Amino acid sequence: MYYKKLANGEVKFFDTYKTLNGKCRQVTVTLETSSAQSQRTAKNLLAQKVDKKLDDERKSLEAVNNATVSQVFEVYWDIRKQEISPSSVYREKGQFNS
Repeated sequence: MYYKKLANGEVKFFDTYKTLNGKCRQVTVTLETSSAQSQRTAKNLLAQKVDKKLDDERKSLEAVNNATVSQVFEVYWDIRKQEISPSSVYREKGQFNS
């Protein structure tokens, strides 16, 4: 964790972490001062942010890994319908139903 004093007198605390895919990410918290108490508070807030982001990433990976073929197709089809004309939607949907 490190911090930087801003022009308006506040202090921005930074922390980096690695995602489940191995990418480096950064989280920040802005507080009024850089006192020892503020640093402890910032450390706790940053840890909470990192935990929340990693939990969200775990949940999204679980949703993808546990998806059935029909669920994946429905997500695909919702996007595909917006990309093509209505007559093409009818034709393509017929190909998948057969």
